[in-house]
Amino acid sequence: MREELIRTLIERLVSKGMEITSIPPYIRAVAQSIVAHRTLNLEELNKHLQTLGWENSELDEYTLFLIIATLESDFTYNPDQRFGQTANPKDFSAPTNEKKQA
Repeated sequence: MREELIRTLIERLVSKGMEITSIPPYIRAVAQSIVAHRTLNLEELNKHLQTLGWENSELDEYTLFLIIATLESDFTYNPDQRFGQTANPKDFSAPTNEKKQA
């Protein structure tokens, strides 16, 4: 299924005029933008991508869906790994009411 998603995504981007060599950095830019700016809607995401140099690449809803689905297909859910690292309570100091002096 993952290979089919990737193939569909590549075909979609190439059909929109994107060079094959530009696809990996474009997907990376989209993914990093989503992570950094989670509240952006599609229009705002496109404006942000333009500020990153992707002026000629209008991201539509279907292509965004394909990118997200492709990235998510890379991850497998394993509850043991999700909570594998826990914080040690000794690493945190208790809050104090004292004001720090400059």
